[in-house]
Amino acid sequence: MMASSSFKAQAQAPVVSSFTPTSGPVGTVVTVTGAYFTADGGLLFYDESGQYVYADNYQFISSTEVRGQVPASAVT
Repeated sequence: MMASSSFKAQAQAPVVSSFTPTSGPVGTVVTVTGAYFTADGGLLFYDESGQYVYADNYQFISSTEVRGQVPASAVT
């Protein structure tokens, strides 16, 4: 008789260690470095109402680097 077991894999939450540049106008390409980034992730900014907005042209470079452009509606 075989014992049954349950196994659930859980991904690590992304960790941001730095980003450059720290400010810039709409269209600025922001590079974020850290750990545990995934290709199906995204790069988020805040709009004026405090809602998340996705970066334009998100690029997954590696599990430690992603890039994206500041979208028109972003304020932070």
